[in-house]
Amino acid sequence: LIHSLLPFSLHLPHFPPFSLHSTLPSLLQIWTSSDGGRSFYPLKESQLCNTCGEKVVLCPHMSYPDEMTVQLSGVCTHLKISTPVARVSSLSPKLSPQTNVTQTGGQLGHCGLSIQAMPMPNYDIIWHHYRSRFEMERNISRQLGFDKVMGMMHQFCAFVLSEDSTPIAAEDNSVPTFLDSLISWISKRYLLRKVAPLACYDFLLALSKYHSQNIELLVLVWVLCGDLDGAALRFLLIMADLVDAMTWSSPNNFDAWSAIIYPILQEDEADRLRMNYAAQSSNSQISKSVVMEFVTYMVMKGTDPRVAEMEGRLADHPHKEVGRMMETEFYELVDSTLPQAPYHQVQRLYLQSLAMVRGREGIECTTVPARNLAYILSFLKLQQEATSLQGKVEQLAKTTVSLGSGATPPTPLFTMATARSMLTRR
Repeated sequence: LIHSLLPFSLHLPHFPPFSLHSTLPSLLQIWTSSDGGRSFYPLKESQLCNTCGEKVVLCPHMSYPDEMTVQLSGVCTHLKISTPVARVSSLSPKLSPQTNVTQTGGQLGHCGLSIQAMPMPNYDIIWHHYRSRFEMERNISRQLGFDKVMGMMHQFCAFVLSEDSTPIAAEDNSVPTFLDSLISWISKRYLLRKVAPLACYDFLLALSKYHSQNIELLVLVWVLCGDLDGAALRFLLIMADLVDAMTWSSPNNFDAWSAIIYPILQEDEADRLRMNYAAQSSNSQISKSVVMEFVTYMVMKGTDPRVAEMEGRLADHPHKEVGRMMETEFYELVDSTLPQAPYHQVQRLYLQSLAMVRGREGIECTTVPARNLAYILSFLKLQQEATSLQGKVEQLAKTTVSLGSGATPPTPLFTMATARSMLTRR
């Protein structure tokens, strides 16, 4: 199929921008469907072209072999072949070549762990949802810098927390997904309706550029794509408070800190956690950024001890469907495990996770996977214990020798307290 679509012009090493419009038939996106054409997903062979600003299978700006073989799944029922709209300015490419970002996280991160080693989310899910919401196309995008994108992300997190405190109306038993909440938040920032789709496009485009270079943005994209539950992001904000409250001057500080944060660990489990941290931090000097990045990796991989504990409780609780729970089953588990958890918050977190699962699976399911629910339970429990844990960490920090005056000042963390302070300033 690809060989029959591959024109001779694609073998040229590069096409100048002014001739792109004459080669648009050579610009192809190919999508597959395994549910009778109800939903489509791009081929894994698709690659992002920095000049076109699209993730395509065929493009005049890339070189290809004489033949290309594409493997389709055994249940593939439909193929969709589309030609993207030209959005390239004749003055400059839509996406400039990516450069390493040295702010918090960084391309290689503080722990010596390459973010590229983490599974990259399918960003086309976000673009597909955007195009289903807006009919407008952005011909020439506005370039947003890294600091601007980080600032907008932090403001959006504050918006999410403000929504969490709002009870759900009895007549409206539905909650928007994280992606819908992002679009709603951007839309509320502008008075003119026509501006919102353009601003949203600019932010999503910048997010697609920087998310592979910064761990915080990668977490946000995982949540927007449905690869990570939204409760995990809230969980990390509280963990950032606990990391920020500690004075980090020696590798031994991690042992004392983790003993407070993860009291459920047995001695061998604590040793394993210590060895994992030592292995992943390599020779990096200990700091709040290094520790927070390690915690973030654990949460993203589902290996955080608190998340693992909740997965065990979910497995022990009776439920009809293996590995999933209905709304009533989950509420019963919360009542028995965390009776003091606010009902409106539990309801919002479950319904938001359910909406995300429905959007990702493309069916009207009534259950949520156990991994998603483990993040919700972990967040709710950590939220209840946060004040007590922070007091213990602060007491520990007082007994810790601080770094000398000549040391490099630590990188500030974005924490739950920071997000809530942004709400009070609004």
